[in-house]
Amino acid sequence: MMKQFHLALFLSLLYLLPTAMAVGQTNEEKARQHYNNGIEKINSHDINGAIQDFTKAIAEDPKFAEAYANRGILYYQNQNAKDAFSDLSKSIQLKQDIPQAFFGRAGIYFDREQFDSAIADYTKAIALSPELATAYNNRSYARFKNGDMAGAESDATKAIQITPNFANAYNNRSNIRGAKGDIPGAIADIDSAIAIEPTVSESYLMRGVLRNRAGNVEGALADFTKAIELNPSNLTAYSNRAAIRSMKGDQNGAIADLTKAIELKGKDAIAYYNRGISRMNNNEYNSAIADFSKAIEVNPRFFEALSARGGAYAQMKNSDSAILDFNKAISLQPKNAELYFYRGTEYVGKGKLDNALADFDKAISLKPAFAQAYYNRGVVKQQKGDAKGADADCEKAKSLDASIKCD
Repeated sequence: MMKQFHLALFLSLLYLLPTAMAVGQTNEEKARQHYNNGIEKINSHDINGAIQDFTKAIAEDPKFAEAYANRGILYYQNQNAKDAFSDLSKSIQLKQDIPQAFFGRAGIYFDREQFDSAIADYTKAIALSPELATAYNNRSYARFKNGDMAGAESDATKAIQITPNFANAYNNRSNIRGAKGDIPGAIADIDSAIAIEPTVSESYLMRGVLRNRAGNVEGALADFTKAIELNPSNLTAYSNRAAIRSMKGDQNGAIADLTKAIELKGKDAIAYYNRGISRMNNNEYNSAIADFSKAIEVNPRFFEALSARGGAYAQMKNSDSAILDFNKAISLQPKNAELYFYRGTEYVGKGKLDNALADFDKAISLKPAFAQAYYNRGVVKQQKGDAKGADADCEKAKSLDASIKCD
């Protein structure tokens, strides 16, 4: 899955305003002085002090649109979306020509998943400031979320045209192109982003995903490793590298990566499940069962983990425990043909041929081209003395899978 990059926040605050001498100042002049003090505190990174000064400016002049805009932007930076939205909306109500106000409010609309409203505000910001590359890039995100791929790609391209070294816009356009299936174009954009900003872990992670989709397994492995080198806490990079290592047969490497992912995130059902699969591939059945059990503890409805644990029990010849797990998995996924097949196979081992026959019948009804289910059903029929039925099932199995041979 492609990773969505974060919105870029437009942090350019409004400029200093001229003020009169301190003697005999009017309320408006006092407001401008407080406003300018706020700008100066921004420059010295005193955000709370700046908010206080903008608040004083508004108290002196309740129609001071620029003060509302700046305070709203700072509230947004401080994760105070409610007050930010109120201030930015007030600024827009008072004055229609401040792009920062529209831009900031658009970000809040985006966070609230009100994408039409976000697009409208970004469009207004662009109309007021046509060279505002971040507005094009952020509108691109909103259009992408709305399903407008063409508009999203166009906006990202415009952002790049305005600011050719805009790495985030390249990342964004790569995300869009990847979603459209243009993997070469997506990789080319990530290459550009990395050339501009070569130390961003997420870019290597994203390119690794794309390279894997393109069949470049070694390139993907190198990118996930680089992402981890740049950010040793990049959980997704560990998980993705584990998948590549497992596919390449390096189960120990996969287990090490998933162990690190679990250390980083804590109780993660997917990570436990994946580590269990690697341990199964390593014939470490007891450890695999422990991992699947942890996954089920985190998510009791994780039918894949129940099925996998059932398979591990089956490998250890513990049919009773395997059947219990397959029962639970079937209760969660009653239309999953493989689960009936697995349970039926265990019933065969226990000599419960009628139960096995019913399960293979069910598997075939759910998946009519299930060659191995026909073969196994034929074996059961043979054991029950139905030679004609056994032969018919075996012939059907061979017609579906040429590798199947009947004795």
